Amino acid sequence: MLLVVLLVVVAWGAALAWHLDSSIQRVEVSGLTPRDGARVNLLVVGSDSRADLSDEERNQLTTGDAEGERTDSIMVLSVRGSEASLTAFPRDLWVTRCDGSEGRINAALGIDGPGCLVDTIEGLSDVPIHNWAEVDFGGFRELVDAVGGVEICVDTDLVDPLAGLDLAAGCQVLDGTQALGYVRTRKLDNDLERIKRQQEFLGALARRLATPRTVLDPVRAWQTTGAVGAALRADPGLGLVEFARLGWGGRSMAAGEVTTNTVPGTPTTINGAAVLEPDLVAAEELFAPLRTDAAPVGDASARPTVAMPDRSAIEVTVLNAGDVPGLAGTTADALSVLGYDVVEVGDTSDVATTTIVAGPDGEGAARRVAADLPVDPTMDTGGSFDGRTVTGDAVVLVLGGDLGADDLPAE
Repeated sequence: MLLVVLLVVVAWGAALAWHLDSSIQRVEVSGLTPRDGARVNLLVVGSDSRADLSDEERNQLTTGDAEGERTDSIMVLSVRGSEASLTAFPRDLWVTRCDGSEGRINAALGIDGPGCLVDTIEGLSDVPIHNWAEVDFGGFRELVDAVGGVEICVDTDLVDPLAGLDLAAGCQVLDGTQALGYVRTRKLDNDLERIKRQQEFLGALARRLATPRTVLDPVRAWQTTGAVGAALRADPGLGLVEFARLGWGGRSMAAGEVTTNTVPGTPTTINGAAVLEPDLVAAEELFAPLRTDAAPVGDASARPTVAMPDRSAIEVTVLNAGDVPGLAGTTADALSVLGYDVVEVGDTSDVATTTIVAGPDGEGAARRVAADLPVDPTMDTGGSFDGRTVTGDAVVLVLGGDLGADDLPAE
């Protein structure tokens, strides 16, 4: 009897897996990196395409009539064994995209399809993307409805007519239309708070998918599995083995134990557009574990973001502590071209690693300088170096032995 029960369970699980796999629309995605370790990095994209919506559905979902396709949300779901992390890339990040153009990251999808966004993400973070999955407005609504809605608790009333959102304070089960408005709205606060809502909602959806009501009811399990597959577009390599890995790691998401992070950035205006300039020095702490089998860092999205001032407001002292004569002068010239206020150029005792020494208020200025260097410098906020006292928000750039004659700050 036990053997029969086991065979039935295995057969049912295999049937659900086949149903999921056969329901997914497959798309070719260039630029994906073959997986060679225990970690799986899945780029999960929420598309704002209205192409598959009728006029009636566009009115019902208050999506408007925007043409083309952009990414409404961008997250890397990274799974290693039973551990999972979600790293969100704000849609307003100002980046260099796959074709060499500069602009918001959310427009990369419309330039040259999924492969362009993969190349843009990998170029920004050096994180390998192994698989791709995308869901559009209509698929998201149908998925939420298929699981019978998702419970969300909100502290205050949330009203945004442009997103079709009208929720009272308290706990309630959102249907697909309400859920779409909840994760889409940008008028209530800002994009970073919107990302937090999206991450919280994904956790609530995972818990809903893992409930006995969904898993143990054969009819509901079959319908839900089909709805999940029908809602997705994915690369051909996202097969049963990868889904098994993601499902195993997804248990931590259902348990509320997933690590969530957001790529940090500084609000600024470029070419008249309000955007986020990525803080790649701070982001490296998030990206590094996703390149290896190391455990992800804690919730970096809860850490305060240090604002980086304009280059013209930063006083920089450049000291040569390496083996290349004249490097301090050429580096100072390059920094001046970039707009920095170089106040002193000189030599100092040899050090092996390029270091930026910041004054008590200079962390943001130090991060700005670090982002323009061809190496990753050591950050020292102690306010002193070789008998010098660094005051205010000034910084001292100490060029170490890791810089060569051809190394200059990025233009």
